Amino acid sequence: MMRPSPRLSLVVVLVAALAATSCKRSQPPQVKKLPSGREVTITELKLGHLEGGGKGIFIVYESQLSFEDERAVSGELMEVWEAMKGNALRDPDIRYASITAQSKPAGFVISSRDTVEVILHKQKDGGWGPRRGS
Repeated sequence: MMRPSPRLSLVVVLVAALAATSCKRSQPPQVKKLPSGREVTITELKLGHLEGGGKGIFIVYESQLSFEDERAVSGELMEVWEAMKGNALRDPDIRYASITAQSKPAGFVISSRDTVEVILHKQKDGGWGPRRGS
């Protein structure tokens, strides 16, 4: 009877441990009611470490709006941020927030979707907004 070598067993355990800890899984999709009364489906909500240091929060949601109406989608992005920013405020090391609106997938064999993203930075006064000056 063949026994696996201790070295092979160690490699398998290390690979499994690295795979389990290398990324934080997003929560399962959740429906979030916005202050306007509309509902959106949050498909991803996760924390990430940024190349320049610090942490970021990443929110992806599915929008029911037409992406041709840029003003409406932009307003909805900010409404989603207002509804979800408590997640970012719990951790003082979070410096960035990426909020992405996605349309429902279109197409049968090859699907595509529209996306719009806004990136907000924590300001010195504690507020959130686009990056000001470098």
